[in-house]
Amino acid sequence: VVTGDFGDLSRFIKQHHCGAVAAPDDPKDFARVIADILHNQQCLRRLQKNALMVSKRFTWNTSGKILASLYADLLKKESCPS
Repeated sequence: VVTGDFGDLSRFIKQHHCGAVAAPDDPKDFARVIADILHNQQCLRRLQKNALMVSKRFTWNTSGKILASLYADLLKKESCPS
């Protein structure tokens, strides 16, 4: 994954080292980042390995549990005391 260096996706990529970030709104930088990865087999293999590990941790099942927990917490905070 190559994304612009802003927002949640870029933070996720940086945290898990499973992709790369490029300057936002800069097609030349996106192309440079992609070319750098494709020309560096060691980097490409590391990103592939990390992406595979992350994909096993963030399945639909685990993501659903995280989301359900978030909703439950929000509902607890929104409810008025009796």
